[in-house]
Amino acid sequence: MDHKRINKRRFAWGIFYIALAGIIIIGINSKLSSSNDDVLKNAHDAIKLEYGDFYIPSKTITSESLSEDYGLNMSYVEDYIAESALMSTHADIFLGFKVKNGKVDIIKEELVTYKESLIELYKEDKVKLAKVEASEVIQYGNYVFYMVLGQNIDLISTDENEFLSDAIEEYTKGVKVLAHLFN
Repeated sequence: MDHKRINKRRFAWGIFYIALAGIIIIGINSKLSSSNDDVLKNAHDAIKLEYGDFYIPSKTITSESLSEDYGLNMSYVEDYIAESALMSTHADIFLGFKVKNGKVDIIKEELVTYKESLIELYKEDKVKLAKVEASEVIQYGNYVFYMVLGQNIDLISTDENEFLSDAIEEYTKGVKVLAHLFN
């Protein structure tokens, strides 16, 4: 009888320690995955809210990919949120960075170079090209953003001459959201 009680007690303590270890691991994991500072998270959330169903980026971009595929020197970045569209049928992207002091101009230049590569990539696709041409690199202090966002403009107009003006109008929604947050 005493052995059964001791085994039950050991079992209960074992479960307790496993649960405690799980809680600690979840807490550490949560802290690591939420390292994005409030400014970036607020900006990202506000942009997603503004565009609603037309916010297409949902694939997280890793630091390694930002370095290798986007040409960014991530050693100059303190924190970031980066997402691209899941499918290549969309050019949509959200890149937000908190940049180390004195390195903002370098990251901005690298983002401009990335934009130029997108222009070359989409030169035959008028819809995507207009969205990329409408975009620009935006800076607020040590925060730098590059976004290609908005409703697909071929759904707004079928006139290719209006693609750029429609894309600018769509893109401006995000610019206004960021301006409101930082001013």
